[in-house]
Amino acid sequence: MKRCLLLLIVLLGIGCSRPSDETARTELATSAPDSPLPEAANVKQMHYKQPPGRDGKKLEFDILDHFEEFLNALTPNHIDPHPDKWESLGVLTITAKDGTKQKVVLFTSHQQLEPFNIGHTFYLGGSSSGVQEAIKSARQRAPKVFTEPDPPKPKRHGK
Repeated sequence: MKRCLLLLIVLLGIGCSRPSDETARTELATSAPDSPLPEAANVKQMHYKQPPGRDGKKLEFDILDHFEEFLNALTPNHIDPHPDKWESLGVLTITAKDGTKQKVVLFTSHQQLEPFNIGHTFYLGGSSSGVQEAIKSARQRAPKVFTEPDPPKPKRHGK
């Protein structure tokens, strides 16, 4: 019985070890980790692509300026060692002035900090509301916005 109680206490302690958004924000403010994101001055272009919604339409547009607004919405940030399973908000492709590209997958969450990943590393940082506002603002300034549904896939007929 004592072993079961001890095991239960240990498991509860592990489950409660994830810091709150406020704790994480405080840690971000007190530490200055290297950001995986480029400096705005080194960005040539950004491209945002959102997966199709319930209506089948996808949202896609280029971001040709105001890079700092997007990057600030994702900073400061830190590696999230315990990422949750989030729903994809969209993919931000950043093209640097030297031509290198970096894909940043943005996620929706009910947290204050914005979850995103680059490669196989997950991060928390900035603010979810800041990212939503940056997307809205960039969409309004975009020279061309694509919202067409993907073409239907051809049906395969059996033999």
